[in-house]
Amino acid sequence: MLIVGAGGGVGVHAVQMAKLSGGWVLAADITDDKLAAARDSGADEVIDVRRGDLAAQVSKLTGGRGVDAAIDFVASRETLDGSLKSLIRGPRAGATHRAGA
Repeated sequence: MLIVGAGGGVGVHAVQMAKLSGGWVLAADITDDKLAAARDSGADEVIDVRRGDLAAQVSKLTGGRGVDAAIDFVASRETLDGSLKSLIRGPRAGATHRAGA
């Protein structure tokens, strides 16, 4: 899971909930303090968006796979675009198909 804006108040809680749910969490933000807060809250990896393209950094950290889900608490044009480009194309890991669903 990718969480953008992970070092703010709501983002920190999202990191904690994702970890409690068994997720592998990539936390993205733009200041050293916020990245540290995200890591302290349980993020597996942090992404400093100041250091380059968000989707490219996600791709590198996931071996080119991408993420199953993204939550963007910043909601700027740039972060929304990066979040969408970071998503896996096709079925999610662990997803199952139910007849009639």
